[in-house]
Amino acid sequence: MPLMGSLAVSMPRTRYAGLSDGDAACTQLIGGESEEDQMMGWQMATRLSKRTGWPVFVSCSLSANSGNNNNQLEGGLSSHQVAALAEKEIGRILRSK
Repeated sequence: MPLMGSLAVSMPRTRYAGLSDGDAACTQLIGGESEEDQMMGWQMATRLSKRTGWPVFVSCSLSANSGNNNNQLEGGLSSHQVAALAEKEIGRILRSK
């Protein structure tokens, strides 16, 4: 069973007068072994929160499970490709609610 990766939370920006509609605020709640996983989780949480307008929690542990040097997962996909597919599907599910 894979270990839980780093955990990031992102909160959407509020729309107060004078504030820009910038990126969602994001922070790391639990660190992980892989800096790459931390960055992917942080980026996914920020984009999903900005898209949905909801707080988003993301735990990511893709690169820790690859077990090889070229970062290929089962099926020949890279961890970045898997993260992009996961983010797209999660966004679709959240928008349908």
